[in-house]
Amino acid sequence: MTDLYPGLFDGAVDERAYVINAIADEQITIGSPVTIVAPGTGENLPRVEPIDSITAYIHGVVVGGDLNGTYGGTSEIVAEAGDTVKVCVNGRCKVRVDGSGTPIAIGSPLSASTTDGIAIIGAGAGTLVFGRAEQPSTVATDFIVCFVDQEGPL
Repeated sequence: MTDLYPGLFDGAVDERAYVINAIADEQITIGSPVTIVAPGTGENLPRVEPIDSITAYIHGVVVGGDLNGTYGGTSEIVAEAGDTVKVCVNGRCKVRVDGSGTPIAIGSPLSASTTDGIAIIGAGAGTLVFGRAEQPSTVATDFIVCFVDQEGPL
């Protein structure tokens, strides 16, 4: 995996991002776009899971968690089911992308792909956009900086 912003190991890109705590519903890798699912019994935090649908609402991007996964590190897994994760819901963070099918340019709208936890260019009616690319990508596995801002359908 290429990391186009190698100075950051986890967390949001800058202090202006809004990061919330959530609970992983399944195994999650760092940089994965996630959606909210029903909380477990007695849980006060939202549960999140990677999503694989271009029409699904994306709540944010996972930027850290209990297992200390790192962008492009030896382990990118940040959480197993029931672990705590940090989710960037607004602001700049790194996201896992696939730019091999349609190249991602700076400013491209980002949506979930049909692969869990990977973002692609949002295209077509009904596609829900969760952010904008701040770096380009033309390969199948990259981490790029994006600005998360739940924009809605194209």
